[in-house]
Amino acid sequence: MKQMFGALNTDRVNRQNMRIAPSGLAEALATSIAAAASRGLPAGMPSNISHDRHRVAGWATTSEVHLASDMTRQLGGFWRSETAAERETVHTVVEGFWRAYHATQTDPFKEALHGRLDGLDLTGAQYLSTEAATILRPGIAMELYPQFFDTGRSFVDKDGLVDLAYLLEATTELFPGVFHDRSRDLVLFAHPSFRRSQSRGNSLNAYVLRLFSETARAMPDLRARLRLDPDLIGDPGSARQPIELEYWRGPRFNDDISKIPSGVAEHKADERQRFYEGIDKTQIWWKSPEVRRSPDGGEQVYRTFEVEELVEKDR
Repeated sequence: MKQMFGALNTDRVNRQNMRIAPSGLAEALATSIAAAASRGLPAGMPSNISHDRHRVAGWATTSEVHLASDMTRQLGGFWRSETAAERETVHTVVEGFWRAYHATQTDPFKEALHGRLDGLDLTGAQYLSTEAATILRPGIAMELYPQFFDTGRSFVDKDGLVDLAYLLEATTELFPGVFHDRSRDLVLFAHPSFRRSQSRGNSLNAYVLRLFSETARAMPDLRARLRLDPDLIGDPGSARQPIELEYWRGPRFNDDISKIPSGVAEHKADERQRFYEGIDKTQIWWKSPEVRRSPDGGEQVYRTFEVEELVEKDR
């Protein structure tokens, strides 16, 4: 194993405009040690490439909290496997970690969740800890909430996207992409396409979903639509927003949409980006303005914006 050692976090304000107090850094260390002991696993947790749980880089541990006059540092080590045997060892430990993690995070909420499901068949269901303790079973959210999924309903379009204003009238957005239905006391989630690798093992893209909701609220004349996850429901009492300290940069954007030229812009990833993001290129298409007739007989001008990411990953 290749070993590295360094500062994992500090108590300084980061680029997400967040600050973790020294007590929080110390508590994270104590919690990690206690959790490992209770699960019978080595101390630490998987280290992933770009926060993607399906791209394991190695194993990371928090070893101590260093207090100094300039800042408090959370220190730790990172072990990266270099041989096939080492990779197999890390894979076994990582699999055990996630099994234990999902079990301990969902077990306290299973009974309450079962009582809110109107006797639905849970054959083949899995229990996962995402932004909340959840039940994963094909079609479970769609069966409970057909009004948010059925394309024959007034507020769901032909692609299965629900009108956001209608969704927010019926639910409360706890945080980006997570919606609480108080009548059943259940949580619904944005579609897994908003997760890395489109996997429910990864967090929702809170940055994009937050901007989406903020824009929709700031522009009430805009009819915003969102697709929900048809296979996942959760417990609101366990809901919490994961923290991923990652900083994004992208192409320049003009707030005056009329000044953005029509056509396709392609942003090709370099070798480093391709490795960390798993994306070969991003194609951004602003379509030419088109005139559509409104229900009252008037005409409106629309601009359509499409983005497509081409994934390239080693298998």
